[in-house]
Amino acid sequence: MHRSCRRFYCIVSRMLKDDPPGGGASGFTGCLTGNSGIFLIPVILFFLWLPAPSAGQYRLGISQSNYAGTCALHLNPALMVTSRYYMDFHLFTFGSFVENDYLFIHRRDYNPFRFITGGPYPSYGESGFVTDVNRSLDDKEGIVGVYLEGPSAMLVYGKHAFGISTAFRSISSFRNLPVDMAVFLYEALDYYPQHDLRFIHLKDARAGSLMWSEIGLSYAWNFHRNKWEYWSAGISVKPLLGMSAIYVNIHNVDYYVDNDTVAYVYDVSFDYGYSLPVDYDNNDYPEGPLSRGFGISADAGVIYQKTERGHSTVVMGRLCEQRFEHYRYRAGLSILDLGYIRFRKKADVREFIHRNTVWLDWEDTVPEGSVNEITAKLDHYFSDFPGQSARGDQFTMHLPPVVSLQFDWAVRRELYLNGMVFFGFSIGHTYVKRPTVFAFTPRYEIPKLEFSVPVSMFEFDWKHPRIGLFFRHHNFFIGTDKIGEIFGLSDITGFDLYFGIKLNLSKNIRMSYLKGDCSPRKYFNIETFDYRNF
Repeated sequence: MHRSCRRFYCIVSRMLKDDPPGGGASGFTGCLTGNSGIFLIPVILFFLWLPAPSAGQYRLGISQSNYAGTCALHLNPALMVTSRYYMDFHLFTFGSFVENDYLFIHRRDYNPFRFITGGPYPSYGESGFVTDVNRSLDDKEGIVGVYLEGPSAMLVYGKHAFGISTAFRSISSFRNLPVDMAVFLYEALDYYPQHDLRFIHLKDARAGSLMWSEIGLSYAWNFHRNKWEYWSAGISVKPLLGMSAIYVNIHNVDYYVDNDTVAYVYDVSFDYGYSLPVDYDNNDYPEGPLSRGFGISADAGVIYQKTERGHSTVVMGRLCEQRFEHYRYRAGLSILDLGYIRFRKKADVREFIHRNTVWLDWEDTVPEGSVNEITAKLDHYFSDFPGQSARGDQFTMHLPPVVSLQFDWAVRRELYLNGMVFFGFSIGHTYVKRPTVFAFTPRYEIPKLEFSVPVSMFEFDWKHPRIGLFFRHHNFFIGTDKIGEIFGLSDITGFDLYFGIKLNLSKNIRMSYLKGDCSPRKYFNIETFDYRNF
C-alpha cells in the first residue's frame, strides 16, 4: 500500500483506540482529530489513493479521431455513423488519471525510475511522506479513477450505426477541503502554526468514490442529409453493476485546536454512507457479493457536419462501399454519464446534525479499527445513544455527468484542428464529480499513422496549461494528456496515461474496415443456359 495511504489510514485508526472520559456526544466528550469530521476525510483519501491510480478522464487524443471507432462512444455516440470505419472491433483500452491541488512532488525531487524500480523515494515532513502538501489558502480538490474498456464492436449500415461496449470504471473525488483540515491531515495535530486558532467552515466539503462495470448499447442515425448539410444523432443506454461506493458530506464545522493533545469541536454536521468490498469485521479484502447495487445511465449527442461535397446517391452493394463524408468542419454537443446506481447490499448510512465533542490524548489512541469498529465508535462519540445516527441500509450514488462541446476543423484531408469543452456538474446529494476541461488539439491522421498534441486547461486554471501527446500506429494507440510532468518539467500534481489495441487496419488478417476500401469482387466462370445447345 502507498505510504501516504497508510498514513491517512493510521490517522483514522488513532482515533479509535480508547473511549474518552465520559463518553457520549454532549458536554464536549468524545474523540476527534483536529477538526469536526476530520476522521471522514482520511477514510475517503484511503479509497482515493489506492494503488490502482485512476482513469484517463477524457482521452483527448483518441476520442476526437476519425479512426476512434468505439473509442468515440465516451465522447459522443453520434460519432459512430460519421466514422471512417464501417466496422470496428476493439480489444481493450486502459487509462489512468490523477489530478489534485493538495499533494504534490517537487520537480527537483522527481525521478520516474524511482517509481519503476521501487525507490529510493523522495521524503517530505517529519514522517517522510512521498508527497509534499500545498499550503495555499484555496480549498483543495482532486480526482482519481480507473478506466478499462473491454471488448467492443460497432457496425455502420448506411444511415444507421449500432454498437456494443463493455467497461470497468472507478472514479473518486473530493471537493472544498479547507486548507487547515488538509494541513492537519498531513501534519497531524502537532502542527503548531495552527494551534490556538478557531476555524469555522460553512461551505460543504464533499468526497466520494464509486466503482462499477457497464455494458453499453448504442445507436446512431444520420437523420438529415441535403447537399452539404449532414446531421446525425446518437444515444447509448448502459445498465450498471455497482461494485463499491462511499461518500462523505461535511456541511459545517466549527473547531479550535489548543495544542497537540486537545482540540474542541463546537459544532459539526456531517453524513456518510458506504457499501464496500471488505469484511466489515476485520477489513479483509475482497469480500462478496460482487454486485452491491444496480443502476442505469445514458449518453446522448448530436453532430453537424459541413461536408466538402454533396452526399452520394449510389446504391450500396457491400458494406465497404459506404463513403466517408469528408467535411470542412464538424460541431457536436453531447451529455455523458447521466445516471445512478442504487446500493442495497452491505450498505450503511449515517448522519450527525449539530454535534460537539472534545479531542484528548492524541498519542494514546492508535489502533487499527475495522469498519464496524469505526462506525460503532463514531456513533458512540457523536450520538446520545447507540444507533441514533443510523439513517438506512441503502443509498443512491450518481455518476459524474458531463456536458461536452466539440468542434473539428479540417485544414486539409490529413490535418485537423480540434477544440473541446467538458463541463462537469453534479446531481443529488451523493456523487462523484468529473473536472471541467478546455482543450485545443492539432492532429495529423492517415490510416496507418496518427499523432496529436492536446493542450488543455484543468478546472479554469488558465495559468498552468497541460500539454499532452497521442500516437497511433495501425491498430495500437497510446497517449497522455499531461506529458510535462512525466518528464519532470513541473511539480508533480497528477498523472495521465492511456493505451489500447483494436483489430482494424490489419490487412494481413483481412480486417481492414475502412469505408471505401473494398477488395475486388471475385467472378466465377459459370455456364449459362442456352437452348441452342440442345
